[in-house]
Amino acid sequence: MHLIASCLTIALLSLHVFGFPSASFDSRTRWPRCANITGATPDQGACGWCWALTSVLTVASRMCIKEAEEAAYPSLDAAIACDGVCGDCAGGSAACALVEWTRSGTPLSSDPLRSPSSSSCVRGHQLERIAIFHRDPDGVARSIYSQGPCLVNVDAICRHDDDNCEPLPARHFVRILGWTAQGTWLVANTWGDGWGDRGTYQTMSGFGKIDETVYCPIV
Repeated sequence: MHLIASCLTIALLSLHVFGFPSASFDSRTRWPRCANITGATPDQGACGWCWALTSVLTVASRMCIKEAEEAAYPSLDAAIACDGVCGDCAGGSAACALVEWTRSGTPLSSDPLRSPSSSSCVRGHQLERIAIFHRDPDGVARSIYSQGPCLVNVDAICRHDDDNCEPLPARHFVRILGWTAQGTWLVANTWGDGWGDRGTYQTMSGFGKIDETVYCPIV
């Protein structure tokens, strides 16, 4: 994944903002109590753990935002150990993990990036449902504005200004944290704080399939 990091660029181009609830929005500053989870940009390293990191942090962010007090959150280790049907080190599907957690729940931990309180795969919190937005940036914005980050599967290969690049199927999961006054989505990656703008980047609507189909878990 790190070999293609340079292909994701900050594109300060306009997206459709009619119907958005505010001119700009950032989940990290809107809910500062949860910023350590919402704004986390861990490094997936040599493994294709983007699916697990993104699903865990998206759900954990929304659980923190919803709860008035500290809570237990889905665990990265549990997602890897207990939801192997959804992926492994070679890659996987964050959408699949959300579906599994809607059906069966997930083991919980006080820290989403550490081991669950139990080493077993006894299920805990169940998602109520998954709101899926297909080519509906207004719907995505409203969900983020009221409940926190959503996740999306993107094409992480082509540059926005490379007319000769052949797009590949979307295969890298990222979190949408909000949008900017310049009209771009604010996105959190899983390539560490040293990548991009402290682990985040901005991109225009539609580029890299950024809002082709967006998954917003209802916790």
